[in-house]
Order: sequence, then structure tokens, then C-alpha cells
Amino acid sequence: MATNDNNPIIKICIFTKNEEADIYGCLKAVKEEFENITVVDSGSSDSTIKIVEEMGCQVIHHHQKGPFDFAKQRNWFLSSQIGKVDYVLFVDADEFVQEGCYQILHDVILSDHHSIDCYEIPLLFRLHGKEIKSLGYPNWHDRLVKPTVIFDGGVVGDYAKTNSRRRVKDVFFLHDFNSKGFDRFVEKHMRYANYVARQLCNDDEPSAIFERKSFNGRIKSFVKNMGMIKPFLRFLYHYFLRLGVFEGKAGFLLAMHMMMYEYFIEVQRIEILRKRNGLKL
Repeated sequence: MATNDNNPIIKICIFTKNEEADIYGCLKAVKEEFENITVVDSGSSDSTIKIVEEMGCQVIHHHQKGPFDFAKQRNWFLSSQIGKVDYVLFVDADEFVQEGCYQILHDVILSDHHSIDCYEIPLLFRLHGKEIKSLGYPNWHDRLVKPTVIFDGGVVGDYAKTNSRRRVKDVFFLHDFNSKGFDRFVEKHMRYANYVARQLCNDDEPSAIFERKSFNGRIKSFVKNMGMIKPFLRFLYHYFLRLGVFEGKAGFLLAMHMMMYEYFIEVQRIEILRKRNGLKL
């Protein structure tokens, strides 16, 4: 087995597809803390692969069929690491690990005697160079997991299916919310919105986004059928309840972005239902 009680083996996994704007900064921060790094690329057509190779990191190509599914991609990689490493740490290409991250995680794993399946790590979001907490901080994500863990949740809201979990409060990842610009935000969130809209129309099985027993999960479950009022509620939630009003322009833009995302969902749900009923769009 890979386990070493004195030095747990942690593998870094970064998923990429056209991440040339972020991958250098992400890898630079990761390489200062970790040695065992793998980039899993899903078909980049920009200079992402070149940058990764120039930085001396391993690249694996794994292009999914159909819409990108984080849960499936994570499970595919985790299954390849069973018996090789103790834990896999997932880092997004637009994230930065903080100084001292390795030592903190190393010490936490040892203190738990390798008994925890999943460690949740909070994200601190940044927009236009300003750190913002109105998207939710701490915003907990399942990031450090044993290779035997299975992820569920599909395209949006993936999570580790285990009750053996712990939150690591002494470390965070800095996540650039909109580093690739508004066009990329719209493209990505239109895909997410279509996925969520189909689930709301019962075309797919219910998602963890609505079923997870967390505060955010309960809120999403409560408001999911409120129709066109949801975008306005989303704005109020981030701008006032989450205190985005005190974060200046960045806080306002964040609230507007998330309001638009909810609008995308509702418009697509309307179109799905109209098509189903044979009505013109």
C-alpha cells in the first residue's frame, strides 16, 4: 500500500482545457508546495499543454464524450491512483494554493492517522484583483480525498460520497472568479444552466445541488421552483445577505454575474418545457 505514517503521499491533480490564462500561475504556486503533480487535459487547443510541459509537469490526455462532467473525471483519475498514493488533492487551473499548504495538510492527515476519506478546503474568491467573500466564505469544497472515494453530482455541484470527512480551517485556495473574461463566464455558465434546467424539468435524476444537506443546498432546494423571481433573489442574497454591498464594484459585479446565471437557468427551463409541449420558442 502507498500509506507511509511519517510521510503521506499526496498527488496533485489539475484539470485543464484551454487554461493558458491561468495555468502558469496555478502551477507556480503548486510547485512551491508539492512535487507530485499531474495535469489532466480535456482537449486544449491553446498553449496550455506547452506551458505545462515547459514547467516540467506530467500531462495526461483524457477527453470525455459529451458535456464535461467533473464527477466522472475525478472518478476516472482517482481509480488510476489506488494503491499508488494516499490522497489526491484537486486544484482548479484558476486557483492558487497558499504558502504552507503542504505542511498543513500533511500534519492534519497524520493527526487523523489516515482515517479520514475526504477533507473539505474553503475557496476564497477573487474578482478583478479584489478578494471577495460575498460568493460565500468559507465556501467548502471536497478537494483532498483518498483514491478509493467516489464522486457524485454530475456537471455541477460534484461531491465526495462519504461521511468520513473533515474541514481544514487553516488553509484555503484563492480562486479567480472571472480570470478568462465575461465571454468565457457566459459560455461556461450557459452549459451549467442547461444542465440544471434539465434536472429541474425532470429530464435527469435529481442532482446533489438540490439534495445536499448543507445550508446552501437547503436554500437551493427551497427556491428552485420560484421561477423568474430566483434571479432577483440571487442578487439580493449575494449583495445584501452576503454583504457584497461592502465590497465595492467587485461585490456588485459578482452579484450581477450570479443573477444572470439564475436567469440563464430559468430561460432554458422555459424553452425546454415549451419544446416538450410542442410550442414555438
